[in-house]
Amino acid sequence: PLPINVDIYNGNVQPFKTLPSKHRKYGRISTDKHTFRFLSVFKWEPRKGYKVLLKAFLSEFTRNDNVQLYLQTYAYEQTEALARDYTLLQRKLNATIAEIVNDAADSSSTLDAA
Repeated sequence: PLPINVDIYNGNVQPFKTLPSKHRKYGRISTDKHTFRFLSVFKWEPRKGYKVLLKAFLSEFTRNDNVQLYLQTYAYEQTEALARDYTLLQRKLNATIAEIVNDAADSSSTLDAA
């Protein structure tokens, strides 16, 4: 486990009443008091199980379910700039989701053929 940096941690900061989201701000998603929100905070590296998390979420819920998954993450990279590169993280997330969806489609077609 990584230690807390006491030089930057501030225990007096008040928590958010709702999770911040630029997608909600710009009307791309909507939430209400019944929306169930999952929050996962981790470093984007295989041992943290992000693929297991995404696969479980995508297999359990559909777009019609009133749930949202928020990821607070940074990339496991050699430099600080790459670790915080939003575009890089978005590409990694999209590639992982595409892989999960393609694997599910392959499994489904294999079952249909049997």
